[in-house]
Amino acid sequence: MEGFLTSQYGDVDQKIQLFLEKKTIAAFLEAYFGFNFDDLPSVAVVLAIFPLLLASLFAFCVGPLNFQQW
Repeated sequence: MEGFLTSQYGDVDQKIQLFLEKKTIAAFLEAYFGFNFDDLPSVAVVLAIFPLLLASLFAFCVGPLNFQQW
């Protein structure tokens, strides 16, 4: 969620009215959710590593299986 919201709205300086005060969208994301646009590179690294880790785990676990036996 953090990667999606910060990549799309983290640098938007348009003001919105929220809870009876005006804030920029970027300030709202940081204040309400704790999502910071500066953390985007670390989120990208995690999103790149996660599928590689799962694919490696899958390959390691499927390797010992042998369906050629009769």
